[in-house]
Amino acid sequence: MAEMVINNISTPDGASSPSIKRGSYKPNPENPRRIIMFDGVCNVCDGFVQFVFPRDVEKRFSFQALQTEKGKEILDYYGIPCDMSTIILVDEADDKYYTKSTAVLNILFFLKNDSSVLRVL
Repeated sequence: MAEMVINNISTPDGASSPSIKRGSYKPNPENPRRIIMFDGVCNVCDGFVQFVFPRDVEKRFSFQALQTEKGKEILDYYGIPCDMSTIILVDEADDKYYTKSTAVLNILFFLKNDSSVLRVL
């Protein structure tokens, strides 16, 4: 019979809880997403997300901060260098990613049906 080992983490109150290793990220080929990854502490990045979110009426995008565990998993999966000072667009359907201005232009392209986007350009 195999022995199961669970590592415990001590909490501030002295109790312990089993450490849970989260599953690594894997794209869903049946429902591919476009993930906008952004620096969660950058005001400019946050402003861009606040601009895109209400204009994404077709819900083409999901959003993920680079600093989160899931964000790190996505970066690892695609081999994206960890640069917290940028916007990254991960397109699961094409298995590609775009960074910086290329990511922003691709995002604006997918929002092209919104006339307010044209006013920004």
